[in-house]
Amino acid sequence: MQFDGQQWKKIRPSIPDNFECTSVACDNDNNLWATFANTQENSAFISKFDGYEWTNINSFADSISLTFANEIVIDTNNVVYAGITVIGNGWTHGVARIDQNDTTIFHNWNSNCSIGFRVSSHLDWRNHVWFGGNQNELIRFDGTEWHNEGDDPILVGKSFSSIYLDENDDLWLGSSNALYVQSDGVWSVYTENNNLLFDYIWDIKPDSNKNIWLAASPNLNHSVSNQKNGNLTKFDSNSFSHYQPNTLKGESQKVMFKDDEVWVLGNYGFSILKDGNWYINDINASIPYEEIIDFTIDYYDNVWMISKNALYKLKSNNTLEQFTTIQGITFQDNTSISSYIDNIWISSTPYILKYDGGFWSTANIEESLSPSLNTIVPTNDVTIYTGSTEGAIRIGCCSITIYTEENCLVDNNVNDITLEGYKVWFATAGGLSEFDGTDYINYVQDSADFDNYNKYSSIHIDKNEHKWVGSLMCLYKFDNYNFHFLQPNGIDEPINYITEDNENNLWVAGKYGLSKYTFAPTDIQFPENEINEFSIFPNPT
Repeated sequence: MQFDGQQWKKIRPSIPDNFECTSVACDNDNNLWATFANTQENSAFISKFDGYEWTNINSFADSISLTFANEIVIDTNNVVYAGITVIGNGWTHGVARIDQNDTTIFHNWNSNCSIGFRVSSHLDWRNHVWFGGNQNELIRFDGTEWHNEGDDPILVGKSFSSIYLDENDDLWLGSSNALYVQSDGVWSVYTENNNLLFDYIWDIKPDSNKNIWLAASPNLNHSVSNQKNGNLTKFDSNSFSHYQPNTLKGESQKVMFKDDEVWVLGNYGFSILKDGNWYINDINASIPYEEIIDFTIDYYDNVWMISKNALYKLKSNNTLEQFTTIQGITFQDNTSISSYIDNIWISSTPYILKYDGGFWSTANIEESLSPSLNTIVPTNDVTIYTGSTEGAIRIGCCSITIYTEENCLVDNNVNDITLEGYKVWFATAGGLSEFDGTDYINYVQDSADFDNYNKYSSIHIDKNEHKWVGSLMCLYKFDNYNFHFLQPNGIDEPINYITEDNENNLWVAGKYGLSKYTFAPTDIQFPENEINEFSIFPNPT
């Protein structure tokens, strides 16, 4: 991708589309150098782009064919260094040094170093090239010879994800679980328990004021609790300062509106959008945020939340009540919660529990259908629709109706349900089903290539009576005749939830972000107008 200061555009290399770009660098003549690899085909390229055409290198001499390439570095003399992997030459991993006159291949036979797997690279202030790899492989090339810099006992067994040598010859090394800093021959180690929020250090760079910046994320053994999934850290010679994006945390699962706030339930707790800013998990310290799996709000602004084994009621005065037992039933497998005015419904295997504002009642639905419900959709204070992996149920005051593939649902895995007058719409893992009380109509993309596009997770009907349907790949606007493919965040992503606020704004919770679609006044009068752009929270630009 190339950014010209205003917009991005794709730069197409003259190689097959199934190759991944593994690294990129720019030389002093503004030529772009990149490495591309296809690990399934054991094939790779080192490519140069002069702004007009690509020149590709996939072999050297007659015997060295590239099977992988990554970590490209260009020194101040315009000499290119690229990590390469080959098969069938007695050595496997090495570095190709490419200048205007010659190419030299370094490997463990001629470099006096183990040039193994490259996971990081660096050009230091002396114009020396560094490569970092697995198992304390840290090597430096001074223009003539290679030097092993990873033999210190503190580095044994480490894999270096980032390298930086400052002008004081202090060496900064990032790994998957710590930051190592060597100053005046003394090593300091920083982790999440010692000055860092996250200790998987992906990159290390200085700014013009000689502050050191780290790009970090949780390590593989880290359990994220009350933070977002990554941050920037600045070291200003005295202390560390941490910066995190103003964005929601985790994958957005469900959205609701409380006063002037947008509450988003993710897989690590709550994110609240207010006045353009996000606030994370600061509602009430007693809430076990990571355990909450569903929530709803009643007529009186009480927020009801469930974990697998408990029910929580956050009152409008911010006091919290917790329940682990209702009507003698101990919560063991809560799956969903919903509300209608001051009525609350909870799916707790094998029961559906209802609170009418004063009293609790229970119903055992084990004999009717799977009690592990994906969704509960109230239609009034006595009737609900539910969806499960075995079909759907309508539960009224005096009757139970079951909907499955046997009576024409497109799929038994029902993830969401909505009503349009007397019609019922079912979003299933196999497509969309419409039931008018007598007949079913099923809507499925008519190609095997559209498998994930037919796995629907959510459905909402807007004021124009258009259906908005979330799938594992995208959002659809369905006008009763055609599906219109949409990408609220600009990329393919699973859409988990769709809802509408009191001002008719449509909110879409996707795996990678939350988006809002605002209807223009003419959209209500003339529903066939072109779709407006989505606003993304936050907008990455």
